[in-house]
Amino acid sequence: MKKHFMLVCALGGSIVFPGLALAATPQQMLDAAVLKSNAVAPFNMTGEMVIRTSEKALREKTPGQQVEVKLNLAQRRNGMSSEGNLAIKSFSAKMNGVEVPTTNDPATIEWKVTDGKAYLRVSQASDAVLGALKLYGIDVSGTVGTWVEVDLLSLFSMVGPSDVAMANEAANVAASEASKFGDIKTLQVTRVERRWKEDGVDMIRVRVRLNPAVINKAMSMDLKAIDAKAKDAKAQRAAVNAKYAEMRKFAANFQIAINIKVQEQSIDRIEMGYKRVDPVKECSKNSLGKEVCKTTGSRTSEMNAGFFLRGASNAPVQAPKNAVSSDVLLEGILGR
Repeated sequence: MKKHFMLVCALGGSIVFPGLALAATPQQMLDAAVLKSNAVAPFNMTGEMVIRTSEKALREKTPGQQVEVKLNLAQRRNGMSSEGNLAIKSFSAKMNGVEVPTTNDPATIEWKVTDGKAYLRVSQASDAVLGALKLYGIDVSGTVGTWVEVDLLSLFSMVGPSDVAMANEAANVAASEASKFGDIKTLQVTRVERRWKEDGVDMIRVRVRLNPAVINKAMSMDLKAIDAKAKDAKAQRAAVNAKYAEMRKFAANFQIAINIKVQEQSIDRIEMGYKRVDPVKECSKNSLGKEVCKTTGSRTSEMNAGFFLRGASNAPVQAPKNAVSSDVLLEGILGR
């Protein structure tokens, strides 16, 4: 069996030389796979996501409030065009220890983006959702299944020349700043969890983290940009330190695992998880007018998701027929 040597350049690209016996490192495999996933080749992405949040009062054994939402996502992308759907599979909650009946398949939203226009529709909505909206005087039962057209080009033109120029300038600055990071990788392999074959294809699963060096570099650049002679220089530095401390906390709580097809240098599946616990505080002003806060409980936020990335056909995304404008749809909902 011929082995391949992959030379991964500093920008994350790769050149394959068949016949050489040197193997790529897991980091090089990840860099090449990420670069390939950012290419314009058509792809399908399918997966699921679970979002949970709960609050717990101090000295309470069980959370007072819990909410869980399960989502399914399917998308096909071809260049600047895409189509897909987001299905809310279930919604469950517990308020003050009392369970709210679980709602299964409450809604599904579909979209298409093609030729500078976006199309959206609610393809399915449960009776529970429709009934809840009616309580607030909103009747959308007649619009379920109706495609709504949004002209992205007109929307962009409404932004205005000055805003477009500012956006372009910001993009140029971002590109210039990104070049200062050199060979620092945003995603860094921390360990190899597994190697195996799947239908004859060599696979590797790597545990990945957001590289702390990227955060440190960005923080250093922001601190250097502060004018030391400015009256509020100290306050600016404190704000920068606080911002990046929050980023470090997020990165430490964000878990990533990626399955890579070794020979193809492509991502097969990516899994992400996040859990964070924050204090719940109640604040009031004392007799001196000073704000005083006390911790009354904790809030836990969790997210778990997994997505498969596979090749797709390059068939064009077809605009739906008989789509209505958002104005027409709104008039129908409000009964005008």
